[in-house]
Amino acid sequence: MTQVVEEYANKKVLERDKETAKSLLQNGASVELIKKSIPTLSVEFIEKISRQLTSVEQ
Repeated sequence: MTQVVEEYANKKVLERDKETAKSLLQNGASVELIKKSIPTLSVEFIEKISRQLTSVEQ
């Protein structure tokens, strides 16, 4: 049971981190700054979000 709760909590933290990264990118933060601020996300993933946001804006 404890493992299930821990997995759920980790999933929620990752979702929050992704939303935070997206918000930071939308507000002009650099990939490097986000990586330092949210070490749970890879540079590749942050860059992917950045590319998605750029393509949506065009």
